[in-house]
Amino acid sequence: MEGIRSLAQSAFEEEQRFHPPENVARVYDVVDLRAFGPFPDKPSTLNRVADSGDEEHAMPNLQALTQEELCTWLLSATGRDETGAHQCLPQASATLRVVRIRRRGPGLVISQSAFTQIFEWMKADPAIKYMICQDYDGFHEYRGEGYRLTRFFETGLYALVWTFDPVSMTTTAIFLNRRTTPGLFEQFVNVLWEYRSHIHTPPLLCFVSCYFLLQFFDREINRWDFGTIRHIEQETGFRPDRVAEAVFIFPSQDVLKSDIDQLASWLRAVNEVAINLSNVTRHETNSQVLLGVVLNEHESGEHPGISGEALARCRSSLRALAEAVPSVERHLSLYIEYILYLKC
Repeated sequence: MEGIRSLAQSAFEEEQRFHPPENVARVYDVVDLRAFGPFPDKPSTLNRVADSGDEEHAMPNLQALTQEELCTWLLSATGRDETGAHQCLPQASATLRVVRIRRRGPGLVISQSAFTQIFEWMKADPAIKYMICQDYDGFHEYRGEGYRLTRFFETGLYALVWTFDPVSMTTTAIFLNRRTTPGLFEQFVNVLWEYRSHIHTPPLLCFVSCYFLLQFFDREINRWDFGTIRHIEQETGFRPDRVAEAVFIFPSQDVLKSDIDQLASWLRAVNEVAINLSNVTRHETNSQVLLGVVLNEHESGEHPGISGEALARCRSSLRALAEAVPSVERHLSLYIEYILYLKC
């Protein structure tokens, strides 16, 4: 394993590009979710979740930070200041922090030293760095001696790297943009907020990523791919609902009169749709592995480093996610079947 880690670090240092922002540029979007409680005597509020074990959850604290502010923010998650001294922070039963790092071309908009600091604070396994610099798709995890279990998931939209500290029950994640889709991070946070009552369990981001991708690609395909296919079917006269009308289906007169440029345009659009659908199928198939992580961790019952009341909360959250997995799996299977139908 040390060989893999050393080679990954070397590849990362050689190939990963960095674009340090100006000190005053607030280019880092961060979100901080915390659970406090229990508060059994408090009445229900908008911030309370019915299945959260009577805990109160703070509203998501969305901020835009400079690089210097980002480092200070992450240090506060460890309960230490810049000198390493302990800070007095409000005690949360669980915390989940996510920082979005943008891309500029193949490079990351952050200095190499700051990125290295973040990895060290997270106690993330350096072996994951190879997946980052090579833009690997799919799910990967490493747990080396001296490091926390480090999980990585990458799609055509984003990459996610996260670790979990069982002592403070804190999940720290890096969200790396791969596509400049407006509002992508905010949409991810919205889905994450819906499952805020389960931040006590490390695989939460597995479940959230899977469900987020399902919703995102569903909207995207209905808006673009499905619309493109139906438009071309209408213009050419080739539609599935006309198969029963005749053995041979001929294009309409309008199509026969179309020029080569129009036909080439339709053909190009169909090819683009087919490529995109193949790519979406690949990503959705990869995301199925994430649901397996949730189930495996639930069935194993092993949660190293977690004990007492924290362990009970972790198991409760994990059980709730595991119970939702079959429904998401059926949804995902039907969705993939629909994509295959569109490709035909």
